[in-house]
Amino acid sequence: TPIWARRGWLAPLAELPATYAAEDLLPNVRATLTHEGKLYGLPFYGESSMTFYRTDLFRQAGLKMPEQPTYTDIRRFAEILHDPGHGVYGICLRGKPGWGENMAFITTMVNSFGGRWFDETWQPEIDSRPWRQAVGLYGELLTRFGPPGSEKNGFNENLELFASGHCAQWIDATVAAGLLANPKTSRIGKELGLARAPAESATVGANWLWVW
Repeated sequence: TPIWARRGWLAPLAELPATYAAEDLLPNVRATLTHEGKLYGLPFYGESSMTFYRTDLFRQAGLKMPEQPTYTDIRRFAEILHDPGHGVYGICLRGKPGWGENMAFITTMVNSFGGRWFDETWQPEIDSRPWRQAVGLYGELLTRFGPPGSEKNGFNENLELFASGHCAQWIDATVAAGLLANPKTSRIGKELGLARAPAESATVGANWLWVW
């Protein structure tokens, strides 16, 4: 929104309804819709990404989730907690192809390894060490420690898996927290743990911010 507004492609909101409290918007959400102090859109929803985990499984294994885990931490936890014989997988991640599916996750994962899509002159940087590290680990997590058929799982499929107790860890949209904590929609609400989205060598861009 700020990019388009700066180019004159959008018009600012001239007047907000008297009942709309713009100051109640989260600062980062408001900033994504603002240019030169003027709002160009009103959100009905905003989200970031975070790490969900089963506190009971961590406790039984003698593990402690850091407030800010790294992907090295996540892989180690996944290997220890992976127990497919009892229907528990070390980690659930988006595997379904698509920008709104696995690529949203992969992009933030690459960012956390210090990678990016392009340099300042728009030269692609996909064939780089951070990309190979991130995508290599992503593939390993899915194939070694994820549920069967991970390539078909998006947000909704992983939500169902985690809520029914089949995932030790899950990295995805913050909106899932309320659903997982609700006993009407989740079996593991009392064992729900929350942490920041993993960051390996960089924290900038390690989690997404999306406003609808």
